[in-house]
Amino acid sequence: MIVEGLRKARTMSWQDWGLLLEAARVVLVIEIALRVLPFNTFLARLEAVGTSHAPPTSRVACADAVRRAYRLLPFGRTCLKESLVLFRLLRRRGMKVQFRLGVRKEGNLLAAHVEEITTETFRLLRPTWSEPADRDKLRADAKTRIVKIQEGLFNQR
Repeated sequence: MIVEGLRKARTMSWQDWGLLLEAARVVLVIEIALRVLPFNTFLARLEAVGTSHAPPTSRVACADAVRRAYRLLPFGRTCLKESLVLFRLLRRRGMKVQFRLGVRKEGNLLAAHVEEITTETFRLLRPTWSEPADRDKLRADAKTRIVKIQEGLFNQR
């Protein structure tokens, strides 16, 4: 696994390295902010940050950089943290992104998931609770909702 990572690192472009360093910096800021700020305050500040002169980068490249940054840094990775970092990177590049956190109670379980949505690109993140039957049901429900939204966007064209 380490050998594979080193092989990938050798083939990364300067732009990929720059994006990885930016993602690592945002990971550090978000990890600290989540520990010292109330979540509502933190989220309001995160959403208030506008675009800057970040080089244009694809959404997939940003998501890959976030995953690599979390593999390199000593922080636990969750869908919430990854989404917050990705949200920041995409917003900085001028993409229209919404942060959505869904929580609901099903029986004795509290189920939560995070999904961020750009104008026409959707990413379904893995739920982090432990009951497989509940996880599968919530994934199916989320996928159904996303398909309906995508169909609505397609029909508007």
